[in-house]
Amino acid sequence: LNFETPHLNDGNDFDASNERFVAPVDGAYYFHFHTNVDTNVGSGTRVEIHFNWRVNGSSVSTSKGGRFYGEWTGYGWEHMSACIMLDLSDGDYVDIVTGRSNMRVDGGHYGQFTGWLVG
Repeated sequence: LNFETPHLNDGNDFDASNERFVAPVDGAYYFHFHTNVDTNVGSGTRVEIHFNWRVNGSSVSTSKGGRFYGEWTGYGWEHMSACIMLDLSDGDYVDIVTGRSNMRVDGGHYGQFTGWLVG
C-alpha cells in the first residue's frame, strides 16, 4: 500500500522510500491501520477484500490476527481498519499488502498506518 508521505514520523522509524515501519529497538509494538477502499466493481456486486500484516516480507500468522477482511455489496468508498501487537527485533520491518488488484486504497490523505513501541 502507498503510504509515501508521513504525517508524523517521530524517530524517523517509517521509511518513506519503501513504505515500511522499521523497528529501532527490540520490543513489543502496537500497529494500527485504517483507510478508505473503493472496489470499483459496480452496485449490487458482493465484494470481499483482505489485507495482510507482514514482518520482514512474510505474512504474520493468522493466530496473531495477521489478515483482516472486509465485505460489502454496493459501490463506492468503504472504511477498513485493523490493529495488531507484534514482538519485533531491532531492524525488523512491518508493512501491509492487499490481496486484490482492482481497488483503490487511500494511503495518502485519509489513510493512516501507525506504529509505536509499547515496551
